[in-house]
Amino acid sequence: GGCGPPWYMEGMAEYCGTHRLENDRLNLGYMPRGRDEAPGWGRVRIIQDAVAEGRVLSLDDVLDMPPTAHRVNEPYAWCWAAVTLLDRHSRYRDRFRGMIGHVRDRDFNARFRRLFADDWRELGEEWRLMVSDMEYGYDVARCAVDFTPAEDALSRPGTERPDGREFVVAADRGWQNSGLRLEAGKTYRLTASGRYQIAATTTPSIREWPIEKSPFPLGEVPAEVNIWWCEPGGVSIRYYKGRPLGMLLAAVRPDQPAEGNYPLLNPAAIGLDATITPAETGTLFLKVNDSPGELHDNAGRLKVLVRMSSDIN
Repeated sequence: GGCGPPWYMEGMAEYCGTHRLENDRLNLGYMPRGRDEAPGWGRVRIIQDAVAEGRVLSLDDVLDMPPTAHRVNEPYAWCWAAVTLLDRHSRYRDRFRGMIGHVRDRDFNARFRRLFADDWRELGEEWRLMVSDMEYGYDVARCAVDFTPAEDALSRPGTERPDGREFVVAADRGWQNSGLRLEAGKTYRLTASGRYQIAATTTPSIREWPIEKSPFPLGEVPAEVNIWWCEPGGVSIRYYKGRPLGMLLAAVRPDQPAEGNYPLLNPAAIGLDATITPAETGTLFLKVNDSPGELHDNAGRLKVLVRMSSDIN
């Protein structure tokens, strides 16, 4: 047809289908923040279930879907996810949107792959991070990763720094590149400090007050914002993926990870203080533990001091 290959045609339809009217303006490609905003839609749950069962599709798998693939429901979810990543990510958005002028071309997929050839590995890794951590409200922009290999190393000859290096980590972003290179087999101590906002809840809300029982006139229900303050050890009242919400996490990513190796999916828990000994030399990445769909209500920063363990008395 004249709408591009199956993944593009169906992905765009799904992407535009999640729309929302706000202030008389139609917002296409809206990311639902919960099931209540898209009842019966199910795309997030389809991907979550597939990941849990070990049936993760690569981006190549999605691009190569045949015309008959969409006779069942699951492919729609994968195509929606691909378009969501490509259209919401600042590094890929312009190139992706430019492809609309080639939907009638038979070599659409080949052209697409050539267009992204220089950063295909990074695109594939961000795809894997996204689908593996898929949640309602997944914030592609906040979770965008800077994969630039670090060149600065604490133990480089002639540049030893016994006092270490200090980095600032934003609480409202996903993985952040520290710019520091850690060497395989060497032990580093990470010490974190700071107080930041890890969530904000509003109570009571209008939805929580049945109109017939509300003691307040409609539209005048008082809203109290409850800030969840957090330190690098996280808050024990709530966990995400088995660890305290807000806990500092770290991962070391090699410049050229082996096929199927995704270090950012297997982070180390740092908290207030911990040591790590990388198995491979690579760039240190840091973030706080939170759902990719709930970063919007975080605020503030924490500081992380990285030192060679041998330099600590």
